Amino acid sequence: MLDFALLNTVLAEHLDRLGLAPEPRREKVRAWTHGGVERLVFADGLTLIHKYGHAPLTQEAATHRVFQAAGVPVATLHSSEVRDKHMTIVMEDLGEPERPATEDEVLELLLVLHRTPAPHGSPSLTESTMITLPDRARWHLDRLQEAGRWTALAGRLGDDLDKVRKVSEERCAGADQEPFGWVHTEIAGNGVHVGPKGIRLIDFARSYVGPVLFDLVSWGDGLDRPRPREARAFLERYVDLGGPAATLDRRAGLSAERWALAWLRVWRVEWYLEQSAVRYADPGLDPTRQALVRRNMDQALDLLEL
Repeated sequence: MLDFALLNTVLAEHLDRLGLAPEPRREKVRAWTHGGVERLVFADGLTLIHKYGHAPLTQEAATHRVFQAAGVPVATLHSSEVRDKHMTIVMEDLGEPERPATEDEVLELLLVLHRTPAPHGSPSLTESTMITLPDRARWHLDRLQEAGRWTALAGRLGDDLDKVRKVSEERCAGADQEPFGWVHTEIAGNGVHVGPKGIRLIDFARSYVGPVLFDLVSWGDGLDRPRPREARAFLERYVDLGGPAATLDRRAGLSAERWALAWLRVWRVEWYLEQSAVRYADPGLDPTRQALVRRNMDQALDLLEL
């Protein structure tokens, strides 16, 4: 649970260091179980964004600093700290979004992001860790069953995870080859902000170093069905604009786009199960997450030809 007394104390300390009034008006932008975003409004008209969170989503400040130092277009981070597993970020207010980003704008951002150096110790998803995604998903599923949850779905889902695990060492081949770098993970969601101050990348809570094909195929991907034709066109455009030619190479006997669409879905399955078992363990959300897991699992099996 969030310790708001601690968060308020840390925020006041950081505002003091920045030479700002200690008690601005606070306007909620959005909030969730382990964190939130609010706008700080000062008497002189200045506005800043305060983002806060609890472990395990406390890596964002460090990732944001890496991107800012490398020249990635992001909101200016003024101050940040992780204290007692609570993260505080005070950063530039980019204003309200004005429109969605265009495909060319997203491609330009991704080319910059994917070339950004990753410091030692950055969160990562390599071939060796991808191989174990089904095992990790199965572990979370077992914990949910022990709690009396997900019981109706568990038998078939467990069998399907076992199918993927049996071939994962073979089918993960190519995960570490170019292009390999920072993966945003929310590029097709809320990850690009187009506002009065221009175009910026935002929301790095789940960013990691890994196969950047995951970012590329997520743009234009559909919840109802994978769209390999659209994904291929996006990959080709990425290469045309300067991305490595190896982006289009086949992996583990599959086209680049089919391979990435499949493993992106396996990653999502593990993520949803972890959310349900650990991060946001609210049984009331089980029906929605179960539907998401089942859909992604079915699509992954089809894409992997299992």
